[in-house]
Amino acid sequence: MVFDNVIVPFDGSVAGRAVLAPAGDLAWRCGARLVVVSNTGASDELSRVALKGRAITMSGADVDFWVDPGHSMGEALVRSAANRDHPLICVPLRNSKKGLLRRMVTEPMPHEVLHDTEVPLLVIGPEADVSRGLPLSEIVVPLDGGPSAERILPAAVAWAHEFKASLVLLRVVPTGVDDHQAPIRYLSERLGDVAATLPDARFELVEADDEALGIVGYLGDHDSSVVMLTLEPERHGESIGPLGDEVLARSPRALVLVRP
Repeated sequence: MVFDNVIVPFDGSVAGRAVLAPAGDLAWRCGARLVVVSNTGASDELSRVALKGRAITMSGADVDFWVDPGHSMGEALVRSAANRDHPLICVPLRNSKKGLLRRMVTEPMPHEVLHDTEVPLLVIGPEADVSRGLPLSEIVVPLDGGPSAERILPAAVAWAHEFKASLVLLRVVPTGVDDHQAPIRYLSERLGDVAATLPDARFELVEADDEALGIVGYLGDHDSSVVMLTLEPERHGESIGPLGDEVLARSPRALVLVRP
């Protein structure tokens, strides 16, 4: 698992600027090229130079460009990834004020990015802390006992091995339940599955009334972690499901989505 190109959108927004730092950090760790994708008219030389200077300042990485004004940003990201070797797409999820009550609503990622590309996604949610780029000493995999969540394990093992990070298998159990033998036995079995590659992998049990809040609470106490989830096909496209949506909207850390 080595990425040669880390692809990031840049539209001038606050979220677009913020995503440059973690994307650049990951590119540096991989020895990859940071590819800035724009679908605006900023293709003249002066605009490109200004944007490149800004991107380098914020990301610390060398920068290439994919300017595609004829397509939506989602389409431009997918087209860029299709023309690069071993790519990863890094996208922001942003908040916007909508409705009569000006309530904060999380805008989804471009549909094309979820539906039309098979490359891994690094997603920076609206609550994610990007002040230190992408700290990456711990890979967190939430497991609920089902086969769907387990499908991320091979990718998580590869990330942990590549970046010399710890692998943590996380299970949220209901508050007030005293008997944890079944989840402990399940997590111990999953550790056995990865022990040959990652003998130092461990598991954590977290008590919470809500699974998403339990995961987010754990991440809040571990400021160098990245959480990984499986991108599963659904009848109407691709989804990370309600749990993934909640974690992404609230998580203080970056989230990696990998198609099985």
